[in-house]
Amino acid sequence: MTEEKFLEEMQTILDVEEDVDMEADLDSFDTWDSLSFVSFLAAMSGQSSHRIEPKAVRAAKTVRELYALTQE
Repeated sequence: MTEEKFLEEMQTILDVEEDVDMEADLDSFDTWDSLSFVSFLAAMSGQSSHRIEPKAVRAAKTVRELYALTQE
């Protein structure tokens, strides 16, 4: 998945109208909660060739760190 496509997907998952930036801190989004966490795992399960561990998603601090999980 390209960075552009990933950012579009994150904008949908986070349910925000403004553009999402790779350097954005996940804590800066009020909508980064348990629902968006599950939505991220569900959306990426079909996009990534490997299983993304929930523990790794919880440890991510930025959008770029989430993207890196999809590239491993």
